[in-house]
Amino acid sequence: MKNAVFFDTGAFLALVNNVDQLHEQAKAALEEVECLGSRVTTPFVLVEACTYLQRRVNAEAGRRLWESIVSGEAQVKLLPVDERDLVRAHQIAAQYADQAFSWVDCTSFACIERLKISRVFSFDKDFLIFKFSHGPLHRIP
Repeated sequence: MKNAVFFDTGAFLALVNNVDQLHEQAKAALEEVECLGSRVTTPFVLVEACTYLQRRVNAEAGRRLWESIVSGEAQVKLLPVDERDLVRAHQIAAQYADQAFSWVDCTSFACIERLKISRVFSFDKDFLIFKFSHGPLHRIP
C-alpha cells in the first residue's frame, strides 16, 4: 500500500471537532493528504476515535464519524487486522515497554509495517518514536 496514508485517532478527532486546538492544522494537512493517495485506518482506531468523541464531545459526533467511515462517505478504507498483527503488536509493546505505547498504536504500527505504509496523518509523537522496518515514516502534519 505504497500510496496510502494511515489516519490515526488524533487526526480524526481534530478534523471532526471544530473546537479542537488542532482543528485548523488538521484541515490544512488534509489538503496535503488528499494529493497523496488512499486513506486507510484500522477498526481499532475507528472505535477509539468514536468512543472519545462520544464521551468528550457528544454521542452524535461519534455516531457521525462512524457512519461516515463505514458508509464510505469519508473515503477511508478500514484495514483488516489479523492474528499476525496482534502478535506483532504484542512484540512491539514488549520491545518498547519504556514508551508505554497504547495497544491501539501498537496494532496500528503492526498494520503499517505489514503493509509497508510510508505516510501517517497523526499528531501522536509515538509514530515518530517507533522505528519501522521498511524505512522512515512520513508523519503529516
